[in-house]
Amino acid sequence: ETFSTVNVALFINGEFWGQYELREQLDNHYIAQHYDEIKKDDVVMLSFDWDTKNPGYKDTHPLFRVTYDEGPDGEEEKYFNDFMEIYTLITGGRITEPEIFEKVKRRLDIDNFIDYFAVYFFTDNIDWPGNNIKMWRTTDEPTENPEVYAKDGKWRFAVHDFDIAYANVDSNTLFYFTTPPAPADARVPQWAADMIKSLLSNEEFAQKFAARYSTYAGTVFSTERTTKILDYLVERAEAGLKNDFLRWNLNIRFRRVNRNPQQPPQNNQQNQQEQPQFEVDMDVIKNWKEGPIAYLRRFLEQRPQKSLKFLEEYYTKELKKEGGFTKISFMANPQEGYFDISGARINPEAYGDKLAYSFTSQYLNNMPVEVNFNYYDKKPLYIEINNNGDINRIEDTSFTYVPKGGEVSIKAVYKNDEIIILRDNVSIEGGKILVDATVVNNSDKSQDAIVFVLVYDKDNKLMGISSKKVEDLLSSEALSFSLDLNDEDDITYKILAQII
Repeated sequence: ETFSTVNVALFINGEFWGQYELREQLDNHYIAQHYDEIKKDDVVMLSFDWDTKNPGYKDTHPLFRVTYDEGPDGEEEKYFNDFMEIYTLITGGRITEPEIFEKVKRRLDIDNFIDYFAVYFFTDNIDWPGNNIKMWRTTDEPTENPEVYAKDGKWRFAVHDFDIAYANVDSNTLFYFTTPPAPADARVPQWAADMIKSLLSNEEFAQKFAARYSTYAGTVFSTERTTKILDYLVERAEAGLKNDFLRWNLNIRFRRVNRNPQQPPQNNQQNQQEQPQFEVDMDVIKNWKEGPIAYLRRFLEQRPQKSLKFLEEYYTKELKKEGGFTKISFMANPQEGYFDISGARINPEAYGDKLAYSFTSQYLNNMPVEVNFNYYDKKPLYIEINNNGDINRIEDTSFTYVPKGGEVSIKAVYKNDEIIILRDNVSIEGGKILVDATVVNNSDKSQDAIVFVLVYDKDNKLMGISSKKVEDLLSSEALSFSLDLNDEDDITYKILAQII
């Protein structure tokens, strides 16, 4: 689970109390609001915490300190034992057997856990797994292929508390999570290390985690994407930082702003007038940007590639895999469909047209990658695999690819995709719709084309049209459009291209 958050200025009885983050709270209300047809009274939630000040529900259990956060009254034992049965299946020494892993998958959402685990690995969140674990399920009996997603009685994990995340870009967190330190450090207790290590020992889990993490390293966790998000968050927070620093005296140096500090006031009246006139030394904000923000930026710039090397290191040393990488690029027209790589769905709705159109990452050699092209209306003519010049065309949109080294491209090919339009940004400002797009030549020859933006009202009536001509296009060109909305706020739009 992820949680929406926004920066707010807090005032108490009219007095500014600082800048705060307003966040969604993870509880049964959250689940009911974000999952269709799941009621809050049908949610069970457990949390695991190493804080000895919190007695928890199972304080005396030899493995767990767990709290029953949500669920039917009087059924704590039932649901705790339910998770214990899954834990025993995982750590009982037989998880490498396919039938045992199938039993686990019927009661634990493995795809959810892989995504969850990937986030903690990438961010180097060392305040886990002995702490800050939250998991939930519905009261439904475990079932496969439910009519409503997540209403299947399977346990799912939710990310929680990242105060110590992004700790060390050079840390191989896979070893940290699976090798408990001295018993006094409960951040990686033996039970948690055993569970993670056992799951990684299962071949199906190891293959899916490796392929999915590699995909995320080139997309969701890519430097291009994460640094843009960081820039946005810094800009959003900076507006209120000056007053926040002033409110709490956070490393602030004050200075008078209305006279030379070397000239003393001429009289008491002048002194009284000048007393309250101070400003925050802007070096504080500069230091914030050049200190922790710059540190975080370096982490985001270096972690994708370093974490892939850490993945290889763990797989070669602990799982006895061959090692080495294959560079794979995936390409598709985002208007036609998107790639799903071992469960990592890189769709334009979530990640934008550019990532859905083309992404590249490093995949471990001889670790199978499950490739599925999810097309919208029309099936592609074929999937083209170009392996260092050796071209193979596959009609099936779902297949397994085993990397063997070198550089590979995998592309969904349509007859009519010589020109592709990528939506960069769409916004409404001042009664206008502003559209930034990139037109891409997807053929091997230069093209002339006209790009159209069409805007429709709520009755699907054409309100406006704007067009731009592109000549001798060899690769790509960025375009911007602006159309009046005529006070309409319920509109739709289309972007089209025509070769001329």
